[in-house]
Formats: sequence, C-alpha cells, structure tokens
Amino acid sequence: MASQFLGTYWMNRRLTLRHYIATTRHYLLELQKLHPMFHELVAWGGTAKSRVELGPSLSHLEDAIHRLGRDKDSLYTHLRPDGGLSPESECESGFLMVYSNDKPLEEGRIQLRITAGVSSPWLSNSVVINQHVARTSEMLDPKLVKQLMGVTVKSWKPQRGLVAAQEFAEKVEPESEDWSVGWLTYLANPAARLTLPPGVESETLDEGVLISLMREPPSADNPAHVELARRLKDSLVARGLLT
Repeated sequence: MASQFLGTYWMNRRLTLRHYIATTRHYLLELQKLHPMFHELVAWGGTAKSRVELGPSLSHLEDAIHRLGRDKDSLYTHLRPDGGLSPESECESGFLMVYSNDKPLEEGRIQLRITAGVSSPWLSNSVVINQHVARTSEMLDPKLVKQLMGVTVKSWKPQRGLVAAQEFAEKVEPESEDWSVGWLTYLANPAARLTLPPGVESETLDEGVLISLMREPPSADNPAHVELARRLKDSLVARGLLT
C-alpha cells in the first residue's frame, strides 16, 4: 500500500452555512468528474449511526452537513427558534465534515476532511485528502494528482498547499507537524516562482503558483530528493513566502 496526502490551508475566512454547503457541493461534484472513486464517498461521523449516504447528485449532502458538521461545544450565530442552524449561521471554529469511501485499507481508502468557515486566529481552514491505495493505483498518477490540486485550489482559494507522502514530509521536516513543502507545493503568492532552486518547475494555478519538485513523486529513501525539498523550503522561507 502507498499513502499520500493532499493538503490545502488558509486562515481567517468566515463562511455562512449556506456558503459552506454550496462550496462543498461544487467541490465534490468537480472531484466526481476526475475519478469514479469520489462517487463512493459517504459522510462519516466515526460510527455506523453517523454514516450518511450522500445520495444521487449529492441529494442528501445538506442533511449530512446539518447532522454532522456542527461542533456541539461551539457557539453559532443566527440559530433557528428550535436551536438548529440556519443558512446564515456562522461560527468562529467553522464547520467540519469528513467523507470516506468506507473501504478497508487493503481495498484502497480515501478520506476527505473539509474544515472551512474558521475565523479564529488560532485555527486554520483546511481541505485534506488522505489516500491509502495500491502503489499501482491510478489515484497516484501525477496528472490526476495535479488535477486534484487544481480543483481544490479553485474551489477553496487556499493560501498554500502540498502533496506528499507522510514519510517524505517527515524526512524533509522531521521536527514539524505542519509541513510546508512536498512533491507538489502550492502558494497563492505568484512571487514564489522567482525564488526556486535549479531543476524545480512551476506553473500558474488560479491566482498563485504550483511548484513541482520533480515530475514524478520523490522518494523518502533518496537523499537527493529530500535535500532538494529542503532547498526549496529554505528558498521560500528566505523570501518570507511560507509565513
């Protein structure tokens, strides 16, 4: 099995529940265009009772978000008279949903976490796709992975993002839990392309730049790959682009 994650992150962007649902719906439909596995996703709250089928054309998505996207310990605005969320409800800690294809690891599993609407200075918004699939899976195809990043960036407008195997990210930044560069690295600031080490490629993505460490996924066992990622990180840090 191979494990890889795609993570995008941004700070301080409040959303109403209406906007959160609409953006999530658009994003999931775009993912479904890229690969059939995204048609298998269900909303997942961690137990069998909190598993919600999204239904044809995501017809049950709004109900799933109302049931599972609310943090019971957080304060929400614009509640209905019965205490439920309204379309205009907001919260400093935002809304969180987890989706999964609900398969055993050996059959290939995808988990998608969408945390958005967060305005607290201590918390971040994020969209993270965790992939646990066979090493030969087309889900790891570089072209598809770039498309996944493109759809995620265009849907959610993050400040930064990366694609990496966890083992590789830990080799590049062994003492960090908040990794900054990977095989693919996205930065909303297009100035990032001006400070890249030799051999690293970049292309325009939405309003920012997508940086490719190399054309194929790097190996955590290859010191040259790890060192190149560290040089990329150092060059971005030196320009203040990873703050």
